[in-house]
Formats: sequence, structure tokens, C-alpha cells
Amino acid sequence: VIDNLNFAVENMARTLRVGSRYHCGESGTLTTTQDCVNGDDFIAFRNIQSGDITTAFRRNVDDNGVGFIERANTCSTSCSEWLRVTAPEINVNFLSFYTKGSGEVDGSQAQILMITNGTAGKGNIKTDFNIQTTVTQRLSDS
Repeated sequence: VIDNLNFAVENMARTLRVGSRYHCGESGTLTTTQDCVNGDDFIAFRNIQSGDITTAFRRNVDDNGVGFIERANTCSTSCSEWLRVTAPEINVNFLSFYTKGSGEVDGSQAQILMITNGTAGKGNIKTDFNIQTTVTQRLSDS
């Protein structure tokens, strides 16, 4: 279960690192950059690994009240075909992305602070987790 959590967070960080046109929060046009200094549980961005397609990550909650992280690979005005990236044994209580420098020609590399916490495990064997990581855009601003 912890390996799944580590893989999910590392995959999100790696994908964000090589992205561009970051849009934090679900309001506005997803293909337009938008900083999020107060944090939000949704982020969309241009995924360099998939060409000019916008990818998104968010926290969602299932019918049993268990929080999880999911990914959509085809977003434009909205996102569809969300895929769960964390195991059912992981309960994500909190996920927030804080972005700054998301503009493509603002002269600074975009930075995304990602914070998540929750519990991992099954039955009586559960472990609390708190994860914080900062991702800096790999591509240079023009």
C-alpha cells in the first residue's frame, strides 16, 4: 500500500515537472495559466509527455467516504475519463496544490507545492502519512 502511495506521488511530481501552462483550481479556462497561492485540490497542465494535451490531478471521494487521487489525461474546457491512481486501502484526507509563476513568459520557472495527508492500510493496521514536495518546472520560460 505504501509503495502505491509512493508511486502515485512520484508519478504526479514527475509529470508536473515536465509540464507547462499550469492551471490551479477548477474555475476558469483550464488551458489558461492560473496561480493558486491559497491552494486547491485540482491542477491541470499541458503534459509535454503527451504532446499538447492537458492533464489534470485532483482529490475525489468515493461512495464510502474514502478520499483518493485521480488523473485525467484529456482535458480542454473540462476533464473526462478520470482514473484512480491510489489504492482503495489509501484514504487521502487532504490534497492541495499551491502554484506560483505559472505564466509561460513571466520570467520565472513555475513552482508547485503539493501537500497530502491521510491513512494507508487495512483493518486495524493503518499508518498516517503526511507528504509534502515541491516541483519546479523543468522547461525554461521564454
